[in-house]
Amino acid sequence: MNLFEFFGVMLAILGAILCGAWGYQQFGWAGLAGGVLIGLVIGRIAGVAVSTLVFLILIWPERLRQRRVLSRFFGRYWSRKRLTEWQDLATRLAVGDSVSGKVVAGYYYGVFVDTGHGFPALLAIRFMGSNGEGPRPVVGDVLSATIIRLDESDRFIKLSQLAPRVNPAI
Repeated sequence: MNLFEFFGVMLAILGAILCGAWGYQQFGWAGLAGGVLIGLVIGRIAGVAVSTLVFLILIWPERLRQRRVLSRFFGRYWSRKRLTEWQDLATRLAVGDSVSGKVVAGYYYGVFVDTGHGFPALLAIRFMGSNGEGPRPVVGDVLSATIIRLDESDRFIKLSQLAPRVNPAI
Protein backbone atom coordinates (compact mmCIF):
# COMPACT_ATOMS: atom_id res chain seq x y z
CA MET A 1 0.00 0.00 0.00
CA ASN A 2 1.48 3.34 -0.99
CA LEU A 3 1.06 6.72 0.66
CA PHE A 4 -1.86 7.78 -1.55
CA GLU A 5 -3.81 4.60 -0.85
CA PHE A 6 -3.09 4.79 2.88
CA PHE A 7 -4.41 8.34 3.28
CA GLY A 8 -7.34 7.54 0.99
CA VAL A 9 -8.39 4.53 3.05
CA MET A 10 -7.89 6.26 6.41
CA LEU A 11 -9.91 9.32 5.44
CA ALA A 12 -12.56 7.17 3.76
CA ILE A 13 -13.03 5.28 7.04
CA LEU A 14 -13.10 8.52 9.01
CA GLY A 15 -15.57 10.03 6.54
CA ALA A 16 -17.80 6.97 6.73
CA ILE A 17 -17.87 7.12 10.54
CA LEU A 18 -18.56 10.84 10.73
CA CYS A 19 -21.12 10.99 7.92
CA GLY A 20 -22.75 7.77 9.09
CA ALA A 21 -23.16 9.16 12.61
CA TRP A 22 -24.58 12.41 11.28
CA GLY A 23 -26.94 10.55 8.91
CA TYR A 24 -28.17 8.31 11.72
CA GLN A 25 -28.88 11.31 13.97
CA GLN A 26 -30.77 13.12 11.24
CA PHE A 27 -32.59 10.35 9.38
CA GLY A 28 -32.24 7.08 11.31
CA TRP A 29 -31.09 3.83 9.75
CA ALA A 30 -31.59 4.99 6.17
CA GLY A 31 -29.51 8.06 6.97
CA LEU A 32 -26.80 5.84 8.40
CA ALA A 33 -26.47 3.87 5.16
CA GLY A 34 -26.50 7.00 3.01
CA GLY A 35 -24.08 8.79 5.32
CA VAL A 36 -21.62 5.91 5.23
CA LEU A 37 -21.67 5.81 1.41
CA ILE A 38 -21.28 9.57 1.11
CA GLY A 39 -18.55 9.55 3.76
CA LEU A 40 -16.62 6.84 1.93
CA VAL A 41 -16.66 8.81 -1.32
CA ILE A 42 -15.83 12.18 0.25
CA GLY A 43 -13.18 10.64 2.50
CA ARG A 44 -11.51 8.85 -0.38
CA ILE A 45 -11.33 12.06 -2.40
CA ALA A 46 -10.00 13.95 0.61
CA GLY A 47 -7.43 11.21 1.25
CA VAL A 48 -6.01 11.46 -2.24
CA ALA A 49 -5.93 15.25 -1.93
CA VAL A 50 -4.12 15.11 1.42
CA SER A 51 -1.57 12.58 0.22
CA THR A 52 -0.95 14.67 -2.91
CA LEU A 53 -0.28 17.71 -0.74
CA VAL A 54 2.05 15.72 1.50
CA PHE A 55 3.90 14.50 -1.58
CA LEU A 56 4.19 17.98 -3.08
CA ILE A 57 5.27 19.64 0.17
CA LEU A 58 7.57 16.99 1.69
CA ILE A 59 8.74 14.51 -0.92
CA TRP A 60 8.95 16.37 -4.22
CA PRO A 61 11.49 19.03 -3.08
CA GLU A 62 13.79 16.27 -1.77
CA ARG A 63 13.49 14.44 -5.08
CA LEU A 64 14.33 17.62 -6.99
CA ARG A 65 17.43 18.21 -4.82
CA GLN A 66 18.48 14.61 -5.39
CA ARG A 67 18.11 14.94 -9.16
CA ARG A 68 20.05 18.22 -9.16
CA VAL A 69 22.99 16.61 -7.33
CA LEU A 70 22.95 13.42 -9.41
CA SER A 71 22.64 15.28 -12.71
CA ARG A 72 26.20 16.58 -12.18
CA PHE A 73 27.44 13.01 -12.60
CA PHE A 74 24.81 11.31 -14.78
CA GLY A 75 23.19 14.14 -16.76
CA ARG A 76 19.41 14.09 -17.14
CA TYR A 77 19.19 10.34 -16.56
CA TRP A 78 15.40 10.56 -16.01
CA SER A 79 14.60 12.23 -19.36
CA ARG A 80 12.67 10.53 -22.15
CA LYS A 81 15.63 11.01 -24.47
CA ARG A 82 17.64 8.52 -22.39
CA LEU A 83 14.93 5.84 -22.25
CA THR A 84 16.49 3.70 -24.99
CA GLU A 85 19.89 4.04 -23.32
CA TRP A 86 18.33 2.77 -20.08
CA GLN A 87 16.62 -0.12 -21.87
CA ASP A 88 19.90 -1.11 -23.53
CA LEU A 89 21.63 -1.06 -20.16
CA ALA A 90 18.85 -3.17 -18.65
CA THR A 91 19.45 -5.85 -21.28
CA ARG A 92 23.22 -5.86 -20.64
CA LEU A 93 23.04 -5.97 -16.84
CA ALA A 94 21.48 -8.77 -14.85
CA VAL A 95 20.50 -9.26 -11.25
CA GLY A 96 23.47 -10.81 -9.48
CA ASP A 97 26.14 -9.04 -11.54
CA SER A 98 28.97 -7.55 -9.51
CA VAL A 99 29.85 -3.89 -10.03
CA SER A 100 32.21 -1.44 -8.42
CA GLY A 101 32.31 2.31 -8.41
CA LYS A 102 32.88 5.55 -6.59
CA VAL A 103 30.40 7.05 -4.12
CA VAL A 104 29.23 10.40 -5.55
CA ALA A 105 26.43 11.39 -3.16
CA GLY A 106 25.23 10.43 0.29
CA TYR A 107 21.75 10.70 1.77
CA TYR A 108 20.10 9.55 4.97
CA TYR A 109 18.72 6.47 3.19
CA GLY A 110 21.93 5.40 1.41
CA VAL A 111 24.61 6.39 -1.07
CA PHE A 112 24.70 6.80 -4.84
CA VAL A 113 27.53 5.14 -6.71
CA ASP A 114 28.92 5.90 -10.17
CA THR A 115 29.49 2.45 -11.65
CA GLY A 116 30.41 3.81 -15.09
CA HIS A 117 27.11 2.80 -16.70
CA GLY A 118 25.75 6.36 -17.02
CA PHE A 119 22.93 5.88 -14.50
CA PRO A 120 22.94 6.20 -10.70
CA ALA A 121 23.35 3.10 -8.58
CA LEU A 122 21.74 3.25 -5.13
CA LEU A 123 23.18 1.33 -2.20
CA ALA A 124 20.55 1.65 0.52
CA ILE A 125 21.58 1.51 4.18
CA ARG A 126 19.80 -1.79 4.73
CA PHE A 127 21.89 -3.41 1.98
CA MET A 128 25.29 -2.14 3.13
CA GLY A 129 27.94 -4.71 4.06
CA SER A 130 27.84 -3.63 7.70
CA ASN A 131 24.04 -3.84 7.57
CA GLY A 132 23.88 -0.14 8.41
CA GLU A 133 25.61 -0.63 11.77
CA GLY A 134 29.24 0.21 11.02
CA PRO A 135 30.81 3.16 9.26
CA ARG A 136 28.90 4.22 6.19
CA PRO A 137 30.64 4.89 2.88
CA VAL A 138 31.29 8.57 2.24
CA VAL A 139 31.67 10.55 -0.97
CA GLY A 140 34.87 9.49 -2.69
CA ASP A 141 34.96 5.92 -1.36
CA VAL A 142 35.26 3.10 -3.88
CA LEU A 143 33.09 0.08 -3.18
CA SER A 144 31.91 -3.19 -4.71
CA ALA A 145 28.36 -4.48 -4.67
CA THR A 146 25.92 -6.79 -6.40
CA ILE A 147 22.96 -5.70 -8.52
CA ILE A 148 19.69 -6.70 -6.87
CA ARG A 149 17.26 -4.79 -9.08
CA LEU A 150 17.02 -2.42 -12.02
CA ASP A 151 14.44 0.18 -11.00
CA GLU A 152 12.56 1.25 -14.12
CA SER A 153 10.56 4.03 -12.44
CA ASP A 154 13.55 5.95 -11.06
CA ARG A 155 16.15 4.52 -13.46
CA PHE A 156 18.38 3.45 -10.59
CA ILE A 157 20.55 0.40 -10.38
CA LYS A 158 19.79 -0.98 -6.91
CA LEU A 159 22.77 -2.52 -5.15
CA SER A 160 23.51 -4.75 -2.17
CA GLN A 161 26.68 -5.68 -0.33
CA LEU A 162 24.98 -8.39 1.70
CA ALA A 163 25.42 -12.06 0.89
CA PRO A 164 22.35 -13.51 -0.82
CA ARG A 165 20.05 -15.44 1.48
CA VAL A 166 19.85 -19.16 0.90
CA ASN A 167 16.37 -20.64 1.18
CA PRO A 168 16.78 -24.09 2.77
CA ALA A 169 13.26 -25.11 1.74
CA ILE A 170 14.21 -25.23 -1.93
